Amino acid sequence: MILTGMILDVETTGLSPIQDEIIEIGFLLFRYDTDTDVFLETLEEHSFLREPLSLSARKNYEFAFRIHLIPFEDVKGKTFDDTKIKSAIHKADFIIAHNASFDRSFTAKMYPELHSKKWYCSARNIPWKKYGYQSAKLISLLHSHKLAAVQTHRALDDVKQLHQLLKSPNYEGTSYLNIALTERASAPKSKSIKCLLSGVKQKSADGMSPQAYLPHITQNETLLLKKEEQTDRFHVYTTGRNYLGFIGAAQSKKLAGYIKESFQLTAKVLEILLNEKGEHGCRIEISIEEQAKKKEHSFNR
Repeated sequence: MILTGMILDVETTGLSPIQDEIIEIGFLLFRYDTDTDVFLETLEEHSFLREPLSLSARKNYEFAFRIHLIPFEDVKGKTFDDTKIKSAIHKADFIIAHNASFDRSFTAKMYPELHSKKWYCSARNIPWKKYGYQSAKLISLLHSHKLAAVQTHRALDDVKQLHQLLKSPNYEGTSYLNIALTERASAPKSKSIKCLLSGVKQKSADGMSPQAYLPHITQNETLLLKKEEQTDRFHVYTTGRNYLGFIGAAQSKKLAGYIKESFQLTAKVLEILLNEKGEHGCRIEISIEEQAKKKEHSFNR
């Protein structure tokens, strides 16, 4: 099968897709034969700059400049060519980026068309350690494969370098792109995370006692998840909209990453806890399924 792939990279004013903005986008469209593992022709490549508009993004520009070294004068007054970008997205059968969750969180906000595309991450969908590489950083991999000694942190430069890396074979003679596509396709379609809720209400059923209290819930009961946009923290409710508590920061961050990669999250009560002080608690299980249908009771998209 011959597919059209898009390698994509962005430079931003910071790490938050809420407070920061893209200032540069670079992408390359190419054709690839999955049956023979052969890269065909490059169809097009583009790079565009834009001036950040929000106050928070402009405020962060000075710090981001230390990484990408793009003077503000170079982006001032510039805008992306949306027509060319949307046209390229339409042509692509899949998107691959070295840090896909990061690039997707910024680009899909500007171009919702990207939500419907299959995304691959060349850092995570390729088992680099299995092939003897301890670091999945792009510059480290480029250096190990003798493809580049430096990384400019300019979008199109990074795209072209990743293109060369993906064309390179592993010790079995298979291209890294083939491995990324295969590993992603063969990955488990679902998994689960078990966690203890934090922030349980500090009162009992009568509203008087200073012990932690949970509304009436039963084992295996379906729960609702709601992500707080500013912090990515997940809050948990019963189907009757009674608040139960929140999920810790580290696990919330993982769950937010799954949502950005189009996984569907559903939750249920795993265990109801009661300690010697009479304080209530709850362990829940969150199922993570790839492209599962959205359930009517879920808060999430």
